[in-house]
Amino acid sequence: MAGSLQSEVCLSFEEREGRTVLSRREAGGLCHVGKGYWDGKVLRLHVVNPTAGMFAGDDLGVRVEVEERAQVSLVTPSATRFHAMKGGKAALRQDLRVGREAFLEFLPEWTIPQAGSEVRQETRIEVGEGGRLIFGEMLAPGRVAHGESHGFRRFENQFELIVGKRLVALERMDLRPEKGGWPLAVEGWETCFYGGVWLVGCDSELVETCEEWENEEFKVGFSEVEEGVVVVRMLAARSLFVRKGLAEVREILGRADSRLFRSSVSMQVPNR
Repeated sequence: MAGSLQSEVCLSFEEREGRTVLSRREAGGLCHVGKGYWDGKVLRLHVVNPTAGMFAGDDLGVRVEVEERAQVSLVTPSATRFHAMKGGKAALRQDLRVGREAFLEFLPEWTIPQAGSEVRQETRIEVGEGGRLIFGEMLAPGRVAHGESHGFRRFENQFELIVGKRLVALERMDLRPEKGGWPLAVEGWETCFYGGVWLVGCDSELVETCEEWENEEFKVGFSEVEEGVVVVRMLAARSLFVRKGLAEVREILGRADSRLFRSSVSMQVPNR
């Protein structure tokens, strides 16, 4: 499609003499990678979309390889916005691999499918033996602050999680407002924001208390998919509560293992 962008970012990390380094970096177009910062525990890195967002025909592939014993935290400080499209769709593909006894934290900012947009998003994660993972996702129904909800044409999302060469989770979501609207809804709420976080290498007892956080504008629950693999899901009437819920999960993990699970979640509240 004329004017569209196809780009890919490839990042590889290695452990060298007790610290993690970025050993391979290929980025451009729809993605910019900031300078890494080693804080003594993990290598922290910002991944940013330098454009206004993604349009029809845009295609972004993200490949991350965290090799054995490397420790990495990736953060996207700005939301991923999919703009109005007269035709065609945008695609985002994420392929994340966590090696033996390695650690990856990846906390993308809000995904916002705007009015008239069509999106295909795919995420595939492999975690090796003894590897640990924190992977978050936050989905808004549109630009709620601008009075826009459920105006996108279609939002497809596929998530695949492989742990120790075993497929432990495969989820597919196909949202089309014209065929029933926004299924992520709670009676009495004007709108609904979704958040989720996948944890690998985590004791499920650490997050059992999350169900106590519920209030009139926030619903939360967790499932232990198998030993050491947990997913926490959140629905909220306001984006603020999803943000706080994610921060609470990180705080719990931080208390349990200060070596790695130290909070890096900011308390910015976009799109309220």
